[in-house]
Amino acid sequence: MLEKLAAFDTDLRERALRRAGNAAAQVFMESAKMYAPVYTGSVAEGHPPPGTLKRSIIVKRVEEDSGPYRERYIVTVRRGGKVDAYYAEWVERGHFVKPKGMTKYAHRKSRERGTTTAQFVAPNPFMRPAYLTAEQEAFAAAELELIEALDL
Repeated sequence: MLEKLAAFDTDLRERALRRAGNAAAQVFMESAKMYAPVYTGSVAEGHPPPGTLKRSIIVKRVEEDSGPYRERYIVTVRRGGKVDAYYAEWVERGHFVKPKGMTKYAHRKSRERGTTTAQFVAPNPFMRPAYLTAEQEAFAAAELELIEALDL
C-alpha cells in the first residue's frame, strides 16, 4: 500500500491521506460524544445549557503538522462562540469549587496558605475512554478510506 501511495502525485497522495485521517478522527469524535456526560441538575443563569459539552466536541485538522506524507487531526472541544464548553478540562480531570460566599481573592489566599475548604469535584473523563475504546475502529476506518482512495 505504501509503494502505491508513493507512486501517486502529491495532490492525490495528500487527498488520500486527508480522507483517511479524517475518517479516523470522525470515529474518535463520535466515541467522545458518546462518553461525554450531560448535566442533569438545575442550570444557574449564565451557565451553559445541558448537552453543551457533547455538542462542542469537534474534529480539527492541524494544518501546520500536515503535509504530503502525513495528516494530523485532533478531536477537541470548541471554546468560544455559541457552543462554548470552556469547562471541558474540568470535567475530564476534576476541579475544586470554592465555598459559597467566599470571594475569589479569599479563596486564592486560603489555597496559598493551605487552609482551603474548597470541595473537589471528581473527574468524569470522556476523551480518554473514547480514545481507548475507538482506537481499533478508527484505524480500520482510516485503512478502509486509504484502500478506497488508492483503488486497491
